[in-house]
Amino acid sequence: MKGITIATFISKNENENKEFYKLVEYLNKYIHTQVIIFSNKEISNKNVKVLVTPQMTKYKRIQLLLNEAKYDDILCLDNDIMPNETYILKFVKTCLNSEYSIAWGKVKAEKIKGFIPKLIDIDKNLSHDYIRPTLWRLNIGISLPGQIFMINKTYLKNKLPNVDTVYDDLMIGAIVRENKYPVYFTKEILGYEKPKKSIKELLKQRIRWAKGLAETIMHNKKSKVLPYILLHGFSFNLLWIPIYMIIFGLFNINFIFGLIVTMSISVFLAEKELKKIIWAIMYMLIFPFVYIVWGIALIFNLVKVQIQSKRKVIYGIN
Repeated sequence: MKGITIATFISKNENENKEFYKLVEYLNKYIHTQVIIFSNKEISNKNVKVLVTPQMTKYKRIQLLLNEAKYDDILCLDNDIMPNETYILKFVKTCLNSEYSIAWGKVKAEKIKGFIPKLIDIDKNLSHDYIRPTLWRLNIGISLPGQIFMINKTYLKNKLPNVDTVYDDLMIGAIVRENKYPVYFTKEILGYEKPKKSIKELLKQRIRWAKGLAETIMHNKKSKVLPYILLHGFSFNLLWIPIYMIIFGLFNINFIFGLIVTMSISVFLAEKELKKIIWAIMYMLIFPFVYIVWGIALIFNLVKVQIQSKRKVIYGIN
């Protein structure tokens, strides 16, 4: 029976996720497992390997994981994930019998009450059902969903750049793209993440993502994968600009035709569920403002990283 290493990452004041242990118990019936938990504090559990790594980013933890993992095939899950055991088992078995460097499936938002969670649910549909699969099918994809994925130690051990970033999934994807490593992705939903509950939490997350993209851009500014990174940033955060220009143009030509196109887009974003259409429309109206904040944060961090880089050169800081 083949084996995998399963890792999760507990950050800040998060508690252990009981669903993670249920998943480990379930997978262990079919596959040998080594369990590694990254945490900011000690955890009393003799059945798992706990690495206490306070103040360490997930990217640095993954670099450490590639050295600590017993098996080449590594399943990574964020601590706040509600895993879909059946689909994850099928996903893992496929990976064990495939040639891949990174592998992933869809991740959706948990169905919880609240205005912001409903909008995030639509945003997940857009990114996981349309944008990311389309980019990879066109052979221009570079990112993987960081909440649940498989990583193959054979390809990536000692290959990740010795830098630091909060955008681990894009940095890993950049290495895979640059080296043309094989990838695998499935259409199935592997798990559900807890969405942000307030606009403050949502904006804080998007500002952090902007910082990570700025770090990735600056690290790869002389790399041949830079166009793919820029395309990623545009597709996931600025695609609404040309789409809205087209919609407004259609409304100017013919109001009814513009309305039909707008409603068609809403239906697709709502996964053809009638009760979600109103939330899809609200998403189209509100989320551009979230992306404007993201854009401002991106520019700020690009300038900041550039200044820091120049200071290191001047003062000879490594």
